[in-house]
Amino acid sequence: MKITKEHVGKIFTVEDVPQNEPCMNCTPCLRLKIMEMGIIPGEKIELEKHYLGLWKVNVLTENNNVASTIALRDEEMERIFVEGEKCGLSIV
Repeated sequence: MKITKEHVGKIFTVEDVPQNEPCMNCTPCLRLKIMEMGIIPGEKIELEKHYLGLWKVNVLTENNNVASTIALRDEEMERIFVEGEKCGLSIV
């Protein structure tokens, strides 16, 4: 799935935040950083805005209320797999 500015305002369910293959033991680990911000498998996220290479992302509750809002760089968004997609989010 290619995520573009047209996806702003849409809600997705996070499927996975995979680690690098092979794991490079990065410090800090980008996967852990993303998961510590609340982007974990099963969570619903809303892409609120994309501006100057940053994505404003809302982490949603079960009834789609905003639980928290975070900003992710394009390379961080590319690490998130959503809704059964096997190719992750590709930013264009």
